[in-house]
Amino acid sequence: MPQSALFDPGNVRLLDSAGKERPVQTEVLSRWVKDGSIRSLLVEFDASLAQRTDSRYQLQYGGENRVESAKKDRWIEDRGDTIRVNTG
Repeated sequence: MPQSALFDPGNVRLLDSAGKERPVQTEVLSRWVKDGSIRSLLVEFDASLAQRTDSRYQLQYGGENRVESAKKDRWIEDRGDTIRVNTG
């Protein structure tokens, strides 16, 4: 990613060729030293591919782009001896 373009991995979304948002899992692999923005981001998703067809996906990031699940009231809280999960 360009420096200063993305700080929160929740500010990405993946769209399929029909413009539908696809669920993703992300992991920050490295950050820029100067400002802490994301330098390298692993994006994992399930792709449904039919035989002998092309599929295109678009990764959007920054600004108003949010993973749909991040828009909802979902969170994980680690309290040491217990982990609480709110799935919305």
